Amino acid sequence: MFLVLALNIGATSLTSCTSARDEESGCVERFWVRPADPAARVELVGSWDDFARPGALLSARDDGWFVGARTLPPGPVRYAFIVDGRWVRDVTEPLEETVRRQPVTRRDVSDCRVPHVALANVRVEANAVRFTATLTGGGDGTPITSLAVVDRDTGAREPVSFVPTSQGRVEVALPLPARARFAFEVVAEDALGRSATQRSFVWTDGLTAQDAIGYQVLPDRFRDANGEALAIPSPLAARAGGKLRGITTAIERGDLDALATSTIWLMPPVANTAAFFDIGDGATGTGYHGYWPRSASAIEPALGDEQDLRELLAAAHARGIRVVVDVVPNHVHIEHPFWREHAGDGWFQGTPGSCICGSSTCPWDTSIERCWFAPYMPDLDWSAPAAAEAMTAATAAWLERFPFDGVRIDAVPMMPRGATRAIVQRLRERVGQGSTDLVALGEIFTGPGAYDVLRYYLGPFGLTSTFHFPLFWALRGALVNERAPLTEIGEVLAASDRAFAGSGATLTTFLGSHDVGRTASEANGSAGGRFDVETPPTDPRTWARLRLAFAALYTLPGTPMLYQGDELGMAGTGDPVTRLPLPPRASLPREALALEDHVQRLARLRRCDPTLRRGELEVLLASDEVIAFARRLPAAGASALVVLARNPTVPVRVPLPADLRGEVREFFQGDRASLGDELTIAPGAPRTPYIWLPSSSPCLP
Repeated sequence: MFLVLALNIGATSLTSCTSARDEESGCVERFWVRPADPAARVELVGSWDDFARPGALLSARDDGWFVGARTLPPGPVRYAFIVDGRWVRDVTEPLEETVRRQPVTRRDVSDCRVPHVALANVRVEANAVRFTATLTGGGDGTPITSLAVVDRDTGAREPVSFVPTSQGRVEVALPLPARARFAFEVVAEDALGRSATQRSFVWTDGLTAQDAIGYQVLPDRFRDANGEALAIPSPLAARAGGKLRGITTAIERGDLDALATSTIWLMPPVANTAAFFDIGDGATGTGYHGYWPRSASAIEPALGDEQDLRELLAAAHARGIRVVVDVVPNHVHIEHPFWREHAGDGWFQGTPGSCICGSSTCPWDTSIERCWFAPYMPDLDWSAPAAAEAMTAATAAWLERFPFDGVRIDAVPMMPRGATRAIVQRLRERVGQGSTDLVALGEIFTGPGAYDVLRYYLGPFGLTSTFHFPLFWALRGALVNERAPLTEIGEVLAASDRAFAGSGATLTTFLGSHDVGRTASEANGSAGGRFDVETPPTDPRTWARLRLAFAALYTLPGTPMLYQGDELGMAGTGDPVTRLPLPPRASLPREALALEDHVQRLARLRRCDPTLRRGELEVLLASDEVIAFARRLPAAGASALVVLARNPTVPVRVPLPADLRGEVREFFQGDRASLGDELTIAPGAPRTPYIWLPSSSPCLP
């Protein structure tokens, strides 16, 4: 029997989403808002009477809150506060929508006649899996009399002892399972046999997003079913024949372990069109990449079947590797049933060809939420409730059906923020309630800066991470193509601290992806076209730039994400050559193998040393040619010193705080030193990274 740590029975405090359970005609829902002006005129309007005006006038309490209540049947309700004539959403609720071009909030009113169970704070602590279960009985006062935890993998069911109650909280502690990933259900039942169930999962290894090391996999261009290299397809945007089983083979033989991978970003495995469509410049291509979905739920048959996907997930989880699935909620392909069945139902924006993203009539800056990527890619209208619900359900179903550990959401800024919030909320309700291990990573493609754009989508109701494009551009400019001073990296790091403080997010850092030119081509100054297959770089400076840039990626805060092939110096300046299959190892030059070894060493160092994953960051010096920073874990008395020297022509002196002084060794060269109050970087070998660790560090080679 599972151990119950504590039992706290009693009424829970009211929030903006509370329901009284004493009404036979419905549930009494309360609505709360606190405007800046306590003398404001506040109305409550909602879908219960088609947003009729004037709405219910709310009165202020002494503490400045305005409170209203309505008896409503179970199901979705939409509402807004009108504060001195201005429509205002409920900021305490996660679900945002738009009605008649006005901002509204959606709340899913639960059935107060039946029992409910909610999970919170699912975590690993003191060698146990712990969580809080909040129990709420039905409106007839029937107490909840049983509570059990069901292991979703084995089916084992264990009861939890507690005092029967109609409302209260139970603190539960479970023995730590032997396996790394524990998925479970909590089932509550009342004295009349009515039950309520919630699902969650937790990783028992205790790793957080700060500890994660990612690897991006494009299944069609990864490996064949036997894990062997694929030929370059002809035409270049045709399928290459990659298989899900090829990824499983690579996992099982340790390919991803060698890169210390703890998270795989699996690009969309959903069925895509097999037909060829115009991709510009007189060329055609297929949906080999996964972003032209023709189904809401089917697995792409060219990649494999459901069993293949389950075996991939099992192999990854057995090695402690999370798998985050790429989802595409912004658009579909014209072969998709959503388009075929609902093109005339208001589910989509515009008509084919009427608004193409980036065209003169639909520029990105003014049309991003309504434009189509191409005439064959209808853009979903997330303001249409039926369409939004269908796509939310279809997206969440991938995690309800398969044990993925989260989602990477494509094209986030092409949808209203309510779209990602709806998806994240559904996943938290149905798959990982209360779990901090559920990943919600968003693609928000921006130029340099744009911190506010990224921050807008983060927070307790939003994404858990987004790609750190400001840092991406800074690393490319300062270290990869060497067009900017290294001071730019320091400026971005400082601005990031300010912009993302309090968001609760760990941003995903990267040097390349399938959407930008290959990092090696950028370092090499390549001017090739998008259909020009490039040979590996031959300039030694290119490989040195890559080594320096990867040293930055694996020592800075965030979740580093490596795009398949970048560790080998694969080249290519645009789609589709940026997405070519991984090459046979026998064809790789020694410089590529040396770069791979360099990246592997850095990744393993990061996995070994918590200071480089979780440590506080302090930039000690940033000049045109050198940046030096410390990573610190004060509670553990641990620190690391990282110096990235591009090409200094004069000695550079780095002032060292007291905690960085003492006996150290350099990670790459193994040099020993006794550091005082200053470290001098002498002119010499250009593009050199230094990582100084205490001489006693177990992570040194």
